[in-house]
Amino acid sequence: MAKIDELYVVAGFAEPDGEETVEERTAKWEAAQAELKRRLVDEGETAWLASTDAKPDAAGKNTAGGDKGGEGGDGWLAGMLDTIMGRVLQLK
Repeated sequence: MAKIDELYVVAGFAEPDGEETVEERTAKWEAAQAELKRRLVDEGETAWLASTDAKPDAAGKNTAGGDKGGEGGDGWLAGMLDTIMGRVLQLK
C-alpha cells in the first residue's frame, strides 16, 4: 500500500487544433451562438404550437384562433413570425 503525502500538478491550456487564428475562433463562437438561438426559437415555436393546438386545414392554413388580421389570410401568422424574428435579431 502506498500513501501520497503531497501532490503537485502542473497544468496548462491544451491547444485543441494547433494554431487557430482569432478570426477562426470567433467564427466558431458566432456559429455556435447562432445555432443556439435557432434551437431556442424552434423550441419556443414548438411549445407555442402545442399550446394552441394549431391544426392546419386542407389549404395548409392555421385554424387555431382564427385569422383576424384581414391581410390576405396570413396576417396574424406573419405578424407573429415578424415578432419572433425581430426578437432573435435583437439578441445579436
